[in-house]
Amino acid sequence: LAASLCALTGHRPVNELAKLKLDWVIPDYGLVVLRDKQVDSLRNTRIAATGRRWLVELREFLNRLLDVAERRDGTRERELAQAILRSDAPLFRIPLPDGSIQDMDAAILKGTMPEPLQAVGNHYRHRLNQFLQRRHVDPEVRHGQLGWILSPAHFSADLSPYSPREFANRIGPVLDELAIHDGWFPASQRVSP
Repeated sequence: LAASLCALTGHRPVNELAKLKLDWVIPDYGLVVLRDKQVDSLRNTRIAATGRRWLVELREFLNRLLDVAERRDGTRERELAQAILRSDAPLFRIPLPDGSIQDMDAAILKGTMPEPLQAVGNHYRHRLNQFLQRRHVDPEVRHGQLGWILSPAHFSADLSPYSPREFANRIGPVLDELAIHDGWFPASQRVSP
């Protein structure tokens, strides 16, 4: 789930991924708030679209967390699941067999990548950028998805012609296409409109 989020949003390979909480996801609009680069205090966060397929996978993950959270035992996994669902703990916090807890950070994420790609720290960003260019996505929308703020008049600025919702509607289908093309999710995955 974390790797596919990075692939679809262009999240930079930094440890801020380990801090992402459930309430940073805006499922009604297919958006997520990311904190993967701080240029200045006005750009501490950015908005990126997730596509509908990632949201379906998130819902399945949350359903599994709900099952764990509703257990009657007092296990650490139950407490962690409840904390994640309340947004009191990061979304990608992992319980380990020894009872300890680990956050999904950049190093762990990198370790899940195929070995040839581990040397390319920004592989997901480069791949997303190339795919969006090949699909002739409007440069302003592409730059917005990648968090490239080139001027005060960017895609989510106060005077922008795009609302974040419109932004997600424009790029979401292309992200879903990428998710299928690169094998993150099957074409047979059921997606609500």
